[in-house]
Amino acid sequence: MHSVHLAVLMTSHDRRARTLSALRALEEQRGLPAGTTFGVHLVDTGSTDGTPEAVRLRHPAVEVMSVGADVPHNQALRIASRNSRSGGGGGGPLGGAPGGPTHTWTHQLWLDDRVELFPDAVANLLRTAAAAGTRTVVVGAVRNAYGDTVHSGRRGRSLALVEPGEHTPEPCDTYDGRVVLVPRAV
Repeated sequence: MHSVHLAVLMTSHDRRARTLSALRALEEQRGLPAGTTFGVHLVDTGSTDGTPEAVRLRHPAVEVMSVGADVPHNQALRIASRNSRSGGGGGGPLGGAPGGPTHTWTHQLWLDDRVELFPDAVANLLRTAAAAGTRTVVVGAVRNAYGDTVHSGRRGRSLALVEPGEHTPEPCDTYDGRVVLVPRAV
């Protein structure tokens, strides 16, 4: 497998503890292909709880951009995506220069700051993407504290929630966007 350079796109607004927890879980990922790097691009939408400052202090490699509270989530994610294209795709295990890079990202990982990844989540997303092909978007399912799937893909006219297969990916027609791996080819 070629080197994987992930541009992680995040947004935040007044969720300092959750954002830091999400970044910590990202930092603790295991089972990744050798040479995998991350470049994290966080767009904060007017937090008043010190989220941007705390991220800069605890995760200096994360590129933090502050915008107004009037910027909606989808626009903030678009800004993070734009920043990843100009900044690159990965600077190491959340180390190095903010935003990472001199090399181009191979995948974008949309990561909601309220999501705390399982330790092997990114490795599983990458394995699924490799098996499915370079033009496949991979959606991670999100479970609540009780183990119920609360966010994942949806399928069909009724947009029924897709329960993830234990060892096989399930197709979906649309998705929520909490954890999404987008290969560069897409």
